[in-house]
Amino acid sequence: MRISIITVSYNSAGTIERTIKSVIQQDYGDVEYIVIDGGSTDGTVDVIRKYEKKIFFWLSEPDEGIYDAMNKGIRRATGEIIAFLNSDDWYQKNILSEVAEQFQDNNTQIVCGDVYYHQEGNTTKWHVNEGKVRRQIRFRMGFFHPAMFARKNLFEKYGGFDTKYRITADYDWLLRVYDRHVKIAVIDKVLTNFSDGGVSTKDEIRQLDERMQVSVSAVERNAEMTEKEKAEWRKRIEFQNDNDKYICKMKTILKSRILEKNPAILSRTREVFRQARYSVFGCGAIGRQVAAILNAVDIPVTQIWDNNEKNWGKDIEGIKIRDPAYMDDWKDVVIIASTDYEEEIEAQLIEKGFVRDVHYLRYSDLRRRIVDAVEAG
Repeated sequence: MRISIITVSYNSAGTIERTIKSVIQQDYGDVEYIVIDGGSTDGTVDVIRKYEKKIFFWLSEPDEGIYDAMNKGIRRATGEIIAFLNSDDWYQKNILSEVAEQFQDNNTQIVCGDVYYHQEGNTTKWHVNEGKVRRQIRFRMGFFHPAMFARKNLFEKYGGFDTKYRITADYDWLLRVYDRHVKIAVIDKVLTNFSDGGVSTKDEIRQLDERMQVSVSAVERNAEMTEKEKAEWRKRIEFQNDNDKYICKMKTILKSRILEKNPAILSRTREVFRQARYSVFGCGAIGRQVAAILNAVDIPVTQIWDNNEKNWGKDIEGIKIRDPAYMDDWKDVVIIASTDYEEEIEAQLIEKGFVRDVHYLRYSDLRRRIVDAVEAG
């Protein structure tokens, strides 16, 4: 079973050698490597030539963007399986054999896996949670394109990437095949290393607007939904897009304003918080973000709660994580610091008799208030 790996590049002299090596050093025997360069002028082509004996096909010429280059690669590919590895990403060692094994099931049309995300010297594992992906597929891609392998016949049957989308054509393509109920197999393993700094991470607001356009278009063309269902989905997609923009703006505020102790921003942020002390429910990335904000505005975090018993007793900034069973007599206002489990935690607090905006606050609401307060200033 031949696997065609397509790398698109433009002025990637500093990273593409690592990308190429991660492909040609795989232990799987039937790999066809294709490199489509957009007319680089920085020495990228010299690196490609260095390895051209290991490359099935390559060219360097101007193109109309990433997805136009990917479509060129698809047209050249002869493999039964196609994958895309950008010129600043790289595969884990010897993962293609495991991918090929998944395709021994003739019903499997797409294989996906986890990635390591590299940003500013930090590495984070991004895991594919199938249940979460399928719940959110109308809002975001969920599966990681650099760790996605697809049968070529899907491109032949449903077309390549729509180049009118500059950032999210991969999501548009995925929804096209997803709505045909293709079988997607997920490998519980890191397949690819993904580096921050690509097109999709440079202009997040534009990406969100384009993603919403893709989501709505998929709903409109869905032959299985009623008009009422489509109208409901459009509203949900628009709401999610609005919420995600607040998340994006909050990230900017955290990076450049609050944590740099800008007095005006700190003052406006402090006004959002009505209490002198808060506890935080959730000890993941959002929980730490909430704690950082409270610390920046000199409001103490009195307690951290989490439903995962493996976290109980651990220490965050000198505060022990505790079992929520002990919250019944808690007096301080609780901030729900979770994106994925906000509704579940809220239901848990309501069951204990807690009242929204009195005994607990949703961070999604606080985030909006902070962004609005900062932008108003």
